[in-house]
Amino acid sequence: MDHVVHGHCDQRFDKVRAALADNIVSGEEVGACIAIDVEGESVVDIWGGFTDGARTNAWTENTIVNVWSSTKTVISLAGLMLIDRGLVELTAPVATYWPEFAANGKQDIQFRHVLSHTSGVSGWELPSPPKTCMTGTNPRRAWRPRHLGGSREPRPDITHTIKGT
Repeated sequence: MDHVVHGHCDQRFDKVRAALADNIVSGEEVGACIAIDVEGESVVDIWGGFTDGARTNAWTENTIVNVWSSTKTVISLAGLMLIDRGLVELTAPVATYWPEFAANGKQDIQFRHVLSHTSGVSGWELPSPPKTCMTGTNPRRAWRPRHLGGSREPRPDITHTIKGT
């Protein structure tokens, strides 16, 4: 099974290599790569599988990958470090530390809501076609926090527009 994973992997991380190989062989993953640096040293730089569901294009060392939401982890870690150092309270309103954030009904959103992505800040109260959401040109755009009845759940009217049916 080791032949499906390429690259270098320090012996300390053999289980990482094995897990990637298992996931590719089992079909859990079509293809993937993993890179780990420890104190500035590259200890894992492995890849394997394919870049497409038909399994016709091999994943290579130079395969370009979209990285979705990677900043969420970094921001959450930074926020938890601030809490650990006593600089921020988990249940304090964000506006305690950033007064301007309170604008437009956001005064009760707590730091914990931001860390857990439950503030609802990224949602809109009114339905908007995908194009206007992506361009930010919707004049009807309205923010409503989840704790005041807003939601990040899909709405039938929005889903209908996205599917184009």
